[in-house]
Amino acid sequence: MIGWIKLHRKFLEWEWYTDQNVKDVFIHCLLLANIEDKVWRGIEIKRGSFISSVGKISTDTGISIKAVRIALDKLKGTNEIITKGASKWTRLTVCNYETYQDEDELEGRAKGKRKGKQRANKGQQLKNDKNDKNIDSVPESPLPETEKAVPVFTKIRNDFEKFFEENKKEKYYFTASDAKHTKQIVGKLSFRLANKKPPVECTDENILKSFNSLLAMLPKWHMENLSLTNINSKFNEIIASLTKVSNPKKNSDVGTIGY
Repeated sequence: MIGWIKLHRKFLEWEWYTDQNVKDVFIHCLLLANIEDKVWRGIEIKRGSFISSVGKISTDTGISIKAVRIALDKLKGTNEIITKGASKWTRLTVCNYETYQDEDELEGRAKGKRKGKQRANKGQQLKNDKNDKNIDSVPESPLPETEKAVPVFTKIRNDFEKFFEENKKEKYYFTASDAKHTKQIVGKLSFRLANKKPPVECTDENILKSFNSLLAMLPKWHMENLSLTNINSKFNEIIASLTKVSNPKKNSDVGTIGY
């Protein structure tokens, strides 16, 4: 296994940081999670997910099977991970993997691809120049600019700011507290998607679609104090109020969230 993971200093403020078993199991999950989509025994394992088992994690970390189960239950309870089990294996997904490992890694990949294309094009250009007496007649074709991948965290922030400005007629100022609560909102939406019957895949597209559906149906009483922090703190209350008035059969977006 090659490569590396990012671990921000804010990890020190994480609620499970002082729980040694939970911290070790979560870091183990981050280290094992796929950095890109892969196929295992005919099953697609997405970026941020991996295949393992409680027994394998116990062996790898030196933590007892019982303690591993308790740690995984705690991580699932706070929407840090999602698990889907089979008879002999479990698929584990780090809910906010893009938040942990996003921009630098993705931008690095984009830069690597651009440099690779530039080297290939440069080599071909030199070959053409050598075989062409009139070098000036060979035009230089500009390389297409690779679009930078934008994590769902940033998309949610942008969509919320736009929603706030349209409804409140003023600019929204994103704070450090909002960043923390946005991460938790993503985790809660991912949890609801994964626990639908049948489960909905926790892709960036589905998470963003769910978030925008939630915004579109926010109760009037919540619009008076509109912020990402309040949406997170009142998340269950908002969902409960929407459940009473929504009909999932008539609205596919609402059904995606799992009201």
